[in-house]
Amino acid sequence: MGENENRYVLDPNTGEVLTEIHPGDRLLRAETIDYLHNPGREFNKGKTFVKLYDEVIPYLINCLTTGELKYVIALARHVSYKDCVVRRTNNNLSEPISAKDFNDINNFSYSTTKRIFNSLKNKGVVAYVEVGQVFSDYIGKANTMYLVNPYVYFRGMDINETVKAIFDNSGWKEELDKYRYKKVQDDSDLKIE
Repeated sequence: MGENENRYVLDPNTGEVLTEIHPGDRLLRAETIDYLHNPGREFNKGKTFVKLYDEVIPYLINCLTTGELKYVIALARHVSYKDCVVRRTNNNLSEPISAKDFNDINNFSYSTTKRIFNSLKNKGVVAYVEVGQVFSDYIGKANTMYLVNPYVYFRGMDINETVKAIFDNSGWKEELDKYRYKKVQDDSDLKIE
C-alpha cells in the first residue's frame, strides 16, 4: 500500500466503512482524551521548580553539613534557566546577585554566607565566575557571578554547554554515572521467565 493511499476504519461486526484515515492523520484514543481532561494534570500549573536528581540526594546528605544543605536549598530559588546563574529571581533576564545580595534576600549572616559559599565551591556545588565589564569611561571592573552545579540541580530542560563543562570534573557527574551504572547492572540481573 502506498503512503498516499487512504486507510479505513471498519465496523468489526458488519465490515462497514466507518471513516477514512488520511496520511498525516493522528489517532486520539479515549485514554488520551481522559488524560488531557484530567484536572490533576494542572497541578501547580505556573509554579516554578528545579530538577533535583534523586541520585545525588544521598551524596548531598553525606557530603554537606546541615548549614550547607540549607544554603543549597535557598540557592535553588535563585538558579536561572539553562545557565545556572544565581540571580535575583529565577528568570534569565534578572540580574545576577552577589553573595551579599543573596545574604540580604534570605536574611542570612554575611560571614556565614561567605564561609558556606567557599565550602560549597570547594565541594563542587557552586562555582565563581569573574566577568569583566567595561563602562563608558573605559574603566574595567570585574564582577563575580555564582553558578550552581547542574549535576546537582538545574532549572529547565536544556543546559548551557559552557556551564556543563565548568562542572564536568566536579565529581558530581561521576556520582550520577555511578548510580546509572549500578542501575544498569541491577536491571541486567533481572531475568524474564
